[in-house]
Amino acid sequence: MASPATGAPFTSISEPEDDSGAHEARPSREVVPGVRVIEFADTKKVVKLWGQERWLHEEEPDGPYGFKFIRIKAGHRTSLQYHEHKRESYFILEGEAVMHYRATRDGENLRLPMPAGTLAHVDPGAVHRVEGVTDIVLVEVSTYDDGSDNVRLEDDYGRGDGRIADEHDEHDEHDEHGGHGGHDAHDAHGGR
Repeated sequence: MASPATGAPFTSISEPEDDSGAHEARPSREVVPGVRVIEFADTKKVVKLWGQERWLHEEEPDGPYGFKFIRIKAGHRTSLQYHEHKRESYFILEGEAVMHYRATRDGENLRLPMPAGTLAHVDPGAVHRVEGVTDIVLVEVSTYDDGSDNVRLEDDYGRGDGRIADEHDEHDEHDEHGGHGGHDAHDAHGGR
């Protein structure tokens, strides 16, 4: 079956992707006023040490929501963190995950198994992290996310709070991360 956006065959989103080739989103195509279409392969790809994200939402300052397709490698996990404003929901599409959480910011670390088909809602201020027991694929839908509303309590990669510039910002052609004029979105510090 061909894509209505490009006429090319659909690409499976469940096939494994390598961790190279991060890039900024390519423009969507307006098919009628108010309706834009973009192929999955043309969405912004951010490579992480723990896996990768595809940003499925259109990036616009103070946009209405975030929508991400996230892969986390087995044995890897996101930061133990909370958000001041961001509210997010995770749906585990494939694999087995564990949600780490705390009742308070300095409370005991608790764990909740999340097999495929599990949905979790995380409110602002709730301490959480997601770990891949196996390779996992999850969908995250949230209030708008520019990466700046991350307060990290623990991080396997030693990163501080907030937005990781290497993850989200355009790089010039000769940067230390192998950028190509704004088309790479490598996260040298692990992101999230």
